[in-house]
Amino acid sequence: MSKNNIMTVSELSVLIKDTLDDKKELSSLWIRGEISNFKKHAAGHLYFSLKDDKSSIRSVMFKSRTWSLNFLPRDGMDCLVRGYVSVYPRDISVQLYVEEILPAVDEKKEYTVIIDIGESHTKVGFAGEEPIVFPTIVGKPKYKNLMQDVAGSVKEAYVGTDADNMRGVLKIEYPISRGAVYNWEDYFLLLSNIFNNILRVDSSKCHVIYVVHPLTPYDTARYYADVLFTTHRVKSVLVVNSVALSCFSAGTTTGLTVEIGEGLTFIAPIMNGQLYDPSIIKLPLGNVDINEYMKTLFSHYGVFLNYSGQREILRQIRENHCKVSLNLAQDAVGQTVTEYNLPDGDSIQINDYERYNAPEVLFNPSLLGYQFAGIPDS
Repeated sequence: MSKNNIMTVSELSVLIKDTLDDKKELSSLWIRGEISNFKKHAAGHLYFSLKDDKSSIRSVMFKSRTWSLNFLPRDGMDCLVRGYVSVYPRDISVQLYVEEILPAVDEKKEYTVIIDIGESHTKVGFAGEEPIVFPTIVGKPKYKNLMQDVAGSVKEAYVGTDADNMRGVLKIEYPISRGAVYNWEDYFLLLSNIFNNILRVDSSKCHVIYVVHPLTPYDTARYYADVLFTTHRVKSVLVVNSVALSCFSAGTTTGLTVEIGEGLTFIAPIMNGQLYDPSIIKLPLGNVDINEYMKTLFSHYGVFLNYSGQREILRQIRENHCKVSLNLAQDAVGQTVTEYNLPDGDSIQINDYERYNAPEVLFNPSLLGYQFAGIPDS
């Protein structure tokens, strides 16, 4: 044996890696398998094993690739994965480097799909599985002549997560306001996005459960169903009430449901699974009003959030920092201060005064000049 032929472990690793990387048939693969041992690293990378009944391969999806995901993978999920095979140098193990993950769909099977298009977020998914959530937004290019996607062209519109990831170069539109669809063209884009990009399923093989808010006019509910039948050719549509589903999810058929949405609040008594429309209270009050009052509170301290994405900024502050107080006089004078970084690199301080006072508009709408009672008095 010649000493010239002796390799170090590192050299062996490089040799195997280079050999695999040169194999074109391993450079762009579509693989179907079940996810197991799923972990999301603090840095944003996704680690998991992709397996079938005979084999498994260690897999990684780096953070830079995860922006296109409209769902969070989980153990037991049947998926289609696109990626390439290479070697992890540290232990010379074969690893699948994932570039795209899609839910696997059986083309011969019929599916029950649940669609809940809300004013802020849309929740969709197959019955019995965790929903996929994405923002109910549509973005149109601000600088069309300067924008180009990987195909060398510019899309007319970006929907949901894609629009959210490109806020800086898009004009963001919200198709729904106070529970009503104001832009049907964008609404149609949302529906197409659900079937073509999120679920990636043939809509003609789907039975749809479509969720609407209470007091939705019959003609409007029927139009939702007509669109699904005529445009997407679904097999069947069941229009269901959101507050009834909330009650059922709690394991009961009788109760009082309070549903606070982005632009509307409903207070609805349910008896043996039945709603009595005259007893339902509808308030034009919701999370957008918390945002508006929070913006007013900040302005008292000379902080003006005049950003194109101010709605998203206020939403993040509301969800991460605001709290409902049982003793406002005591909590609002606390000394807790949280710093929030703005898109331009500047930052603002969130005090207990804003944190606890902003949600009070739900209980006292007159804080914004509204002439109707809040939730407790309704």
